[in-house]
Amino acid sequence: MGVRGLAVIGALVLVACSVPPPQPMTVESGRFPGVTIECGGDPGLTEDECQAWAEQLLASGPSETTKLVLTYPTGNSRCAADHFSANGRMLMTAAARCPAP
Repeated sequence: MGVRGLAVIGALVLVACSVPPPQPMTVESGRFPGVTIECGGDPGLTEDECQAWAEQLLASGPSETTKLVLTYPTGNSRCAADHFSANGRMLMTAAARCPAP
């Protein structure tokens, strides 16, 4: 491979590495008033997918949850659910069943 080919590959690697990860989205629960839901990870979910996934988990989580942070796997990680109370105290963290793709 020539110098030009290596330069092109180097430029592509730099561009790929400089792309920021998707930002978490925040939605409100429809079934659980007062609960804020945050979904993050890659690939990003739509608002409806985020809300549906969270509401499944809220049905069996701590009743005092006011914020649920869901993380879709990035790389080799697992889906996770972090439940927080109104004062910001973590109530529970757990591996969560990922939503169907």
